[in-house]
Amino acid sequence: MDGHQYFTVKVYTKEENSWFRKEEYEKVLSFFQERKACWTSVTQGLVGYGRDRVIRKQSIFSFSKKTPIVVETVVPADHLPELLSGLRKLVKNGAIFTTPVQLIVSK
Repeated sequence: MDGHQYFTVKVYTKEENSWFRKEEYEKVLSFFQERKACWTSVTQGLVGYGRDRVIRKQSIFSFSKKTPIVVETVVPADHLPELLSGLRKLVKNGAIFTTPVQLIVSK
């Protein structure tokens, strides 16, 4: 793993994907928590696009279920392979990527 101690893992999807309904957030968060992931967040985007390059955005008068969702976490390098293996089974539609990071924790 190139000597990096921590990696970020991001999952990009959209709210309308059936595998990622709101009741699934807790399941994904628990999945990350059980695998020693740190500082996990689920964020709903204001605007974005995916592989289809169709821009999806929120508006004041829209209740669109196509807005982007990003799940991001930090995981120790030695837990990354197990986390990705399980995550591949959970993510039915979206993209997963990892990036090595330098973790700086301030108190």
